[in-house]
Amino acid sequence: MNASRASVLFVVAFVTIVAAAAQGEYAVNYAKVDTSRWKCRLCALDRASTSRASFSAGALHSARGEARFGRDNGIDQAGGLLHLAGDYRVATDRGVVFQASGRDLGLPAREARVEFRRSGHYSVAVRHRQLPRKVAADARTPFRRGEALRLPADWERAFDTGGMTTLATALRPLALATERQRSEAALWFRPTAKTTLRADYFHESKTGVAQTSRDAFYQATALPQAVDQIAKGWRGGWRYEGEAGLLAAEYRNQRFQNQVSALVWQNPYASGPATLQSAAGPSNHAESARLLSRLRLGKHTVLNASISAGETRQNAPFLRYSTNDRIGVSPIRAEGLDGRRSSRRHAVRVVSRPTRRLAVTLTRERSDRRDVRAPLLLTPVLGDLVATPQRAALGYAFRREHTELRARYRAPGGVRLAAGLGEWRFQRSPAEVEANTERRVWLQARRDFAAGWQVNASAETARRNAAPFTPLSANNPLTRRFHQAARDETAWQAALRYDSLTSGFAAGVGASRRALDYRRSVLGLRSDTSVGWHADLSYSGGRGSAHAFHDTRRRRAVTLGRALFDGLDWRYDTSDRVTSSGVRLHLPGLWHPALDVTLNYLRSRGLGAYATTFAGAQGAFPVLASSHRAVDARLRYELGAGFALIARVYEEAHRAADWAIDGVEPTSIRNVLAFGRSSPSYRNRVVAVSVERKALGDARLNRPPRSHQ
Repeated sequence: MNASRASVLFVVAFVTIVAAAAQGEYAVNYAKVDTSRWKCRLCALDRASTSRASFSAGALHSARGEARFGRDNGIDQAGGLLHLAGDYRVATDRGVVFQASGRDLGLPAREARVEFRRSGHYSVAVRHRQLPRKVAADARTPFRRGEALRLPADWERAFDTGGMTTLATALRPLALATERQRSEAALWFRPTAKTTLRADYFHESKTGVAQTSRDAFYQATALPQAVDQIAKGWRGGWRYEGEAGLLAAEYRNQRFQNQVSALVWQNPYASGPATLQSAAGPSNHAESARLLSRLRLGKHTVLNASISAGETRQNAPFLRYSTNDRIGVSPIRAEGLDGRRSSRRHAVRVVSRPTRRLAVTLTRERSDRRDVRAPLLLTPVLGDLVATPQRAALGYAFRREHTELRARYRAPGGVRLAAGLGEWRFQRSPAEVEANTERRVWLQARRDFAAGWQVNASAETARRNAAPFTPLSANNPLTRRFHQAARDETAWQAALRYDSLTSGFAAGVGASRRALDYRRSVLGLRSDTSVGWHADLSYSGGRGSAHAFHDTRRRRAVTLGRALFDGLDWRYDTSDRVTSSGVRLHLPGLWHPALDVTLNYLRSRGLGAYATTFAGAQGAFPVLASSHRAVDARLRYELGAGFALIARVYEEAHRAADWAIDGVEPTSIRNVLAFGRSSPSYRNRVVAVSVERKALGDARLNRPPRSHQ
C-alpha cells in the first residue's frame, strides 16, 4: 500500500469518524479505572505535622572483579563495600516539608538529595550523583600516559607490528573507565497564585580514560584517550497561567569545557613523523531562549504555540596541519574557527474536541539551523605525508518542516479509533541530496470487551522521495546515504490482552513488523526488515504475585556494493535475532508471616549472522553471539519495633563472542596496533546483608504554639 492510496483511506476513515461523532454519548465505565497508583500531593498527610525516617546499613561482597559487571554500578573489584541508604522527612501543619535521602552511599554509584518546600508556594532542592562507566580492564598498550603518550625509551620504530621487537615486553595493562559527577540545584517560587518563577543550575565533570584510535597513512594505532571534561549551565523561567491560557518564557546558558585540547602520541611505525597529534572535541558555549503560550478558543479548542532561538559558539585554537615539517604547508590563516551556529524553531498546535467522542489535532513545526563564520581556505593532509589542494570550508544549513493531522474517536461499545496524516520535509545545504519529502499515514483501532478482553491493531505506511543527486565531490555518484535515499516503509502491530476483573489474572500476546525498502538504491542499504512477537502472563492475589514474559526480535538487512561506478560487485546480508525471557515472583509470608520473598530471573540471548556474496561465491563471517542471565533473590524479615533484616543475592552470567575482537592480539594485523582485548565472559555473585530501621513520629511537632504575654 503506497502513500497515495493510504491518503485516500485516511480521508475515508476521517470522514467516518466525524460522521460517527453525531451518535449518542458514550457511557463511562468507572469500574475499570485503576486507581492503585494515584497519589495526592496536597492531602492531609502532607499538611499534617508528621515525620518519618528510614535508615539501612549493611555490607556487600562481590565474588569477582569484572569491568562489565560493574559497568554502571561501579562494582568492578572483588571484595566488600558498605551498603548505606537513608530517607528522612518531616512536615508541619503549615505545609512546610523537609526531606533528605541517600541511595547506595557506600557504592561507587551513589546519589543524595535534599529538598525544602512549602506546598503551593516554593521549593528548593539540591541533588548530587556519581555515575561510573566501566568499559574494560583487559586492554594492553605500550604507551605511557602524560601530556603526550610516550613509548618506552628502547622502542624501535618498524614498518609493521611484526617488526616491533620490543612490543611484547612494552605492553602494560590498561583500564578503560570514566566517571561522571553531577550536582544540581533547583528553585521554584510562586509569588502569586498565577505566577511561577523557576531557576536551576548544574555542574558535571567527567574524568577517566577512553578507548580511541588514530591512523597515519593507513597505519592505525589504538590509543588511550585521557578524558577531562566539564559541563555546566543554568536556566531561568517565568510562567503565568490563568483561566484563558498560559504564557511562559525560558532562558538557557550552557558551557562545555574540554581540558584536553589535543591527543599527542609518539608514532610507533617507521613511516611518517616521530610525533603525531589530533584535535579533541572543542570547548563551546550555547545560549537559547524560548517563549511558550496556550490559549483557549471557546470551550472545545486550545491553541498551543512556541518559538525558540539559540546560538552555539566555538573558537578553539587550531592545531597546525601536521607535525611533519617536510610537507611544507603554509600555516592556517586563522587562530581559531570563530564559528557560530544559529538555530530557530517555531511550532503551532491546535487541539479541538467538537464532541465528547472526537478529538482533532493539527500540528505545524519548522526548525532551521545555520552555520555562520568567516570563509576559510584549508589544506587537507593525508596521513601526515601528502598535502592535497586547498578547499573552502563551508558552513552547513539545515531545515526541517513537519505538518501533521490526527483524529481520535471513542465509539460506543468500547471502540477507540485513531488516524493520522503527516508530511516531513528536510532540506540541507550544501549536500549531494539537498531535499527529502516524506508522507506518512497511520490507522489505529482498539476494542474493549466486557469480559476483560482487549484487541489492539495499527498500520502505517510512508513514502520518502529524494531530490536528484548533485555531485559535489569525487564520490561515486550512485552513493545514497540511508537517511537521504528514496524509501518505502510499511509497518503494523497487533496485540490481544485479557485482564480478569475478579481473579487477578492477566495475559497478553502481540506481534509487529516494520519493513524499509530503498527502491532506487543500487549502492548501500537496499532493504531492512524487523519482525517480533511477545507474550506475558501475570497473577496478583492475596498470597503474592507472579509475572512472566517472553520477547523475540528479528532483523534482516541487505546492502549492495560496487568497487567501480558500474557493475554489481558484492551483496552483504545481515541477520540478527534477540530473545529475552523473565520471571518475577513476590511471595509475602511464604514460610513465616514476617518474611517477604522476591525472586527475579532474566535471560537474554543475541545472535548475529553476516555473509558477503562476491562474484557468485558466498563467504560467511563467524556468528556473533551473546548471552546474559541474571538471578536476583531478596528476603525481608520484619524484626519488630520498626526494624527489618534484608538479605539479597544477585548472580549474573554473561558470555559474548565477537570475531572482530577475540583473538586479535597487538601483532595480529600488520598495519593495526590493537589493544588485544577479548569479549567479556564472566560469572559473578554479589551478597548483601543490611538492617533497616523505620520510624514515624508527630507528637512533638503537633504541640500548640506558645502564647506571648
